[in-house]
Amino acid sequence: ANARWANVPQWNVQRAAPTGPLNVLGKDIPFNGILGQLHAYGRKGFNHDSLGKNNGEEVLCDFYSLRDIWTHPSGEHYQEILDELVRIYAFYINDIGVNGLRIDTIKHVHHQFWTDFTCDLRKALGKRSKQTLIFGEVYDGTPTALGKYTYATDDPNEKGVCIDGTLNFQMCWAIRNYTRHGGTDHGHANGIERAMRDLHATPKGGKRPYYNPAPGPGGLNARQQSITFMENHDGINRFRVDSVSDRRNTLANALILTMEGIPCLYYGTEDSLHDTRGKIGQDSETGRLTFIKSSDGQRVKNIQTGKSYISTRSLIKARRSLPALRYGLTSPLWVDNRESDHDDGTFLFARYIPNKPHETILVGLNLSQEERTLNPTLIDQNQQSLFPANTILERVPHPGLDPKDFPKILTTLNARDQAKILLPADSVSIWRVKIIPATSPQDK
Repeated sequence: ANARWANVPQWNVQRAAPTGPLNVLGKDIPFNGILGQLHAYGRKGFNHDSLGKNNGEEVLCDFYSLRDIWTHPSGEHYQEILDELVRIYAFYINDIGVNGLRIDTIKHVHHQFWTDFTCDLRKALGKRSKQTLIFGEVYDGTPTALGKYTYATDDPNEKGVCIDGTLNFQMCWAIRNYTRHGGTDHGHANGIERAMRDLHATPKGGKRPYYNPAPGPGGLNARQQSITFMENHDGINRFRVDSVSDRRNTLANALILTMEGIPCLYYGTEDSLHDTRGKIGQDSETGRLTFIKSSDGQRVKNIQTGKSYISTRSLIKARRSLPALRYGLTSPLWVDNRESDHDDGTFLFARYIPNKPHETILVGLNLSQEERTLNPTLIDQNQQSLFPANTILERVPHPGLDPKDFPKILTTLNARDQAKILLPADSVSIWRVKIIPATSPQDK
């Protein structure tokens, strides 16, 4: 509602008219002109609420002032449009060197088009398709809507691959509900737990999981290529607004960097860039801020010595050095009941690689201002032990996040898969198996 460009009439009557030929980076670009012909478009009319529609209208109408190309397979120019777009994007990838595509507003296009587009594009890319990530934006918080585009069709028996992965809006909104509050307030993490489980779940009575488990050309499946994020350039915009602290911004990024899928950080978050005009709970586009002005090298140096930057860098290093954070499955271990009177803002989950218990990682957040001790049962979603009995766990230090001279914390599991996990106030903790140095040839 506050997007000024949506209410300028003359922006809604411009004819799509590419001109050519063009020369891009020394390459002559031929034109067949189909995207400049109005008969290739749906022309079903302007709709200011297209983003929120899920009844089919979102596919039929123009999206705000953007002309809608008619993408139904029965369309007279369907194959021409498909070939043209494949040729354009193959050029960007093969000739220019782009190594991935974020496809906007996927749900506003016929599903079959994406299947044909991704299939034909991968053929055009050849061997390079294995290194090219194709993910899409489906503005919806339900796993059914998010996952269906990872399958070739809506048919519940369909197992073929379409888009590699989608932006996980379900997780985005759950993270914001838990962490994006003013001052020391916090929400509940139960939405995060649900989103974690839904990555692997099958709907009740369904014939296939929400997300396609079949690997794509690069060998990874849709769950592994789900995009984890908490802010972007669109209406949800910047995380840090109002009285949201830079500390809370960093803790939210810690969730992004320790979850399954591919983490996506919005520019400026490494310095906790603050949108002073944005409000909690209100969509806006006010967070598209200038981060670093031209030639301001000192600003870059200042950012790189700040706590937010150092904290983000240490979390990225943890993800890089701990394989379970990149490749592991997830088991939620502790979340307070949202109806409970003693919700203390804690959340604990495990990242694990089956049959490699020595690489299992625990991740715990404590958004309260007091130290908390949890007593979780450390089992995975199949009720199997995450660690052998008497395993010693140690907390991984986080430069920029931990207080100075932060004590090294150890904990030992007992024979019943239980341990006392100490979570410092206002913190994130990552626990790993303590490696005990060998003392003799027999130990080795």
